[in-house]
Amino acid sequence: MTCPVDRIEGVEHLETLLSEPSDTATSAMSRLCGDLIVLGVGGKMGPTLARMARIASDRAGVRRRVIGVARFSDSRLETRLHGWGIETIRCDLLDPAQLDALPDVPNVVFMTGMKFGSTAQVAAGDRLPQVSPVAHCRILDGQRLPPDAGRARRLRGDR
Repeated sequence: MTCPVDRIEGVEHLETLLSEPSDTATSAMSRLCGDLIVLGVGGKMGPTLARMARIASDRAGVRRRVIGVARFSDSRLETRLHGWGIETIRCDLLDPAQLDALPDVPNVVFMTGMKFGSTAQVAAGDRLPQVSPVAHCRILDGQRLPPDAGRARRLRGDR
């Protein structure tokens, strides 16, 4: 494997490289029907993944909404996502009322979690692994999910 660049010039350059979709990703997005929602877009990988999905969809010639959902405690991230053509929705993913208000979108990427070593909102970090998957099953019912997402449906009792 060859390196596409000799030197990474900074964080923005790195993010551009990481969000560059492969031909396979672009092909996959060309076959995907409907909009895409990324739950937990505010984490480490969420912005890069959402940006890659936006670029791959555009290159595939597919008109689709890419929607990022998070609390957005740092408004600069929300501004960056908008600049990349990604819609955003502010939502506390532990609040059932806010979850119910999310749009019905057929393609869901579930990327919620708390960063390792996070000391902010310890109580939410403790609740997230137990509450979040079960609560999200309500909005994920019938949506296209990554292969491992069936585990979340089993938590709810579906077989």
